[in-house]
Amino acid sequence: MNNKTFSKMFASNTALFLGVLFLLALLPLIVSDSAVASAIGFAVWIALTVYSFIRESKREKDILEYIRMLSFHTDSTSKDSLLRFPLPLSLIRADGAIVWYNDKFASLFGINDVFDNNIKSIIGEETDLSKFTESSSNLMINVGDKTYRVLVNPISSNSSEISSILYWIDETAHVQLKESYQNTRPVVASVIVDNYEEVMKNTPDNMKTVLAGEIEHIISEWARQANGIVKRIERDKYFIIFENEQLDKFKANKFEVLEKIKSLNRGNQISPTASIGIGVDGKTFAENEAFSRKAIDMALGRGGDQAVIKDPAKFTYFGGNSKDVEQYTRVKTRVMAGALSHLIAQADKVIIMGHKNTDLDSFGSTLAMHSAAAGMGKPAYILAESMVYNTRKLFDRCKASSIIHSFINKETALDMVTPGTLIIVVDVYRASITECPELIEKAENIVVIDHHRKSSDFIDDATLTYHEPSASSACEMVTELLQYINDGSTITPFIAEALYAGIELDTKSFTFKTGIRTFEAAAYLRRKGVNPSNIKLLFQSGPDVYKLRTDIVRSGKIYKNQIAIAISDSKHEDIQSIAAAAADEMLELEGIAASFVLCSDNKIIYISGRSIGGINVQFILEKLGGGGHGMIAGAQLTCSMSDAVCQLKEAIDRYIEDTRKE
Repeated sequence: MNNKTFSKMFASNTALFLGVLFLLALLPLIVSDSAVASAIGFAVWIALTVYSFIRESKREKDILEYIRMLSFHTDSTSKDSLLRFPLPLSLIRADGAIVWYNDKFASLFGINDVFDNNIKSIIGEETDLSKFTESSSNLMINVGDKTYRVLVNPISSNSSEISSILYWIDETAHVQLKESYQNTRPVVASVIVDNYEEVMKNTPDNMKTVLAGEIEHIISEWARQANGIVKRIERDKYFIIFENEQLDKFKANKFEVLEKIKSLNRGNQISPTASIGIGVDGKTFAENEAFSRKAIDMALGRGGDQAVIKDPAKFTYFGGNSKDVEQYTRVKTRVMAGALSHLIAQADKVIIMGHKNTDLDSFGSTLAMHSAAAGMGKPAYILAESMVYNTRKLFDRCKASSIIHSFINKETALDMVTPGTLIIVVDVYRASITECPELIEKAENIVVIDHHRKSSDFIDDATLTYHEPSASSACEMVTELLQYINDGSTITPFIAEALYAGIELDTKSFTFKTGIRTFEAAAYLRRKGVNPSNIKLLFQSGPDVYKLRTDIVRSGKIYKNQIAIAISDSKHEDIQSIAAAAADEMLELEGIAASFVLCSDNKIIYISGRSIGGINVQFILEKLGGGGHGMIAGAQLTCSMSDAVCQLKEAIDRYIEDTRKE
């Protein structure tokens, strides 16, 4: 506090009184012209003025001295309090320089002089100093084998000497307790030998017991190494519990137990594969077990031979490079057909839909399921508004029959939904890419029939899910289902051709992902009246489409020696299907193991990925939010074409790096 401020605060009204006395001294001179009286008055005024100034000056000195003494005692108390503060405490400038500390802080670092040193020299040069000036900062800092929580108290001052006060709280015991708690948290794992039946059928009789014993030994030894407990609940299913700290070891070695099982050979013509579903970080044992079941379902839905970890937030995948093995059985198909028939019988109406930009596999499945529901006497409707070029050809053939009256739009479908309505979704498991995602949210009864490998955003609240990633197509699955619904009586020659076209599309004329069941389904449809000439007409394209497809193939660039990437900026209404066909055609080039074609439509970048089997395009496009199969996959991006190409190349690079590590 300066003297001017003091004078303002403590000055009396003396000046006013002296002014009045001065006027009174002049009064005799003015009124009676008495110089003597006036001189006496002036003498008195001068004496009072001098006295007042002397007294006021002394009073000011006394008050200032009192303030200085009060400030001294206050500062001493504050300093004593800081010095004796029970926690380590330090004061730093904005540049990190230490300007003051207490004894606790000094003993913490075992040094005698930290003045003019920087906080970075003590806790690490990589320290972000901006966090030490934020009042909301609550930092965890390791010093040797200790962990400290640093509370930051910024100081608002015009001076640059001190920026923040740091309070250091020892959290070592708490952190160690937390780590111990996390490490000992229970983890629940389910293990299934994916193809146990098929492996045993193709193993010599005298080696079946040996092979089964070795599989069980590998799984039991894996559990023993994790200090866990294992229980075989069926001949091909195991239940394991171990502690969380072991999980990082399994992640680090990419669950090498899967490779050990796959390498077993006791005369078996098919290599055994296993899937592992792990539930972690649940609030209870029951929740972890539920996570484990979801994880094993996801692993099997993605083709098996992999480990999937499920926590409250996400799925994490390891492995899964094996080709899908045909393993679904007629028994399962018959059971699914019975359950589906029951749901249709209980429904007041049925609405069938596939994915956006409906292709022949989705459309053929939709038509067949409509015929099955209508054959059971239920009102059935088809939601298929967006179609690719080949599908529109098949749709045109619908116009010649009464089925055309069953097609509805999204608005009508949403208005029709009641609690008793059954929604059948075919050839897609992701609600976001169905013809009408809002219909999934509104419906109470949903059936999903799909063959694509699962990813995290699948429809998980379906009443019935028939999912077979080893099937070639949704049409193959529906063909088998319909043989057990009304004994296949609803499969007319037109429906048979629609199903056959879907199978031929997804198998690339029976060359990709084709198993025994695929040919059995195709043979059954031929007996139902398929005319190959009609199928051929569906796959014909006009000269403009053919030219555009060849231009895309010609523009392709080779990446990583064996991957072709092509870009199309065409605005053709069927550019997506043309791009997919171009990706197929690029695989016919010598030395090409995988191909990707990018095109744009309504500000969305579509990527079609194809492979001859050596490269898993599903794994690559999953990194971009897509999905599909190991040899056929797709993805959608909302960005510029150049950014999409960069993201695709980065995904390819990560896939190659991950494959090398495995």
